Amino acid sequence: MSPRHVILNLFQNLSNDQRSSLQTRTSLYYFQHTYGFGAWIDIENNLGLRKRLRIVGYEELIGMKDYISIDSPIAQALLKKQVGDEVEVKTPATTLTWKIHNIEYQK
Repeated sequence: MSPRHVILNLFQNLSNDQRSSLQTRTSLYYFQHTYGFGAWIDIENNLGLRKRLRIVGYEELIGMKDYISIDSPIAQALLKKQVGDEVEVKTPATTLTWKIHNIEYQK
């Protein structure tokens, strides 16, 4: 039996409450470890430049140097990525590769 079938059999043997709890925890883990709107992210590009950024709506950008618009090329490339992922961001001037070092949501 493949590992996938073993896991499916285990899941099918859980009660509805246990399944619900497992699905909730899995979703929470994914949410906490995936970059999305409002999260802080630590990234480094292939040139060694490190940044700490937060994706926000355009109305929150005024006076906030570490905030980037959800519509920006880098924000679009980083959405739904996880720690350790690398993304390529193309701008009119150049193409850079960014590696994600940390993701955190404010509590």
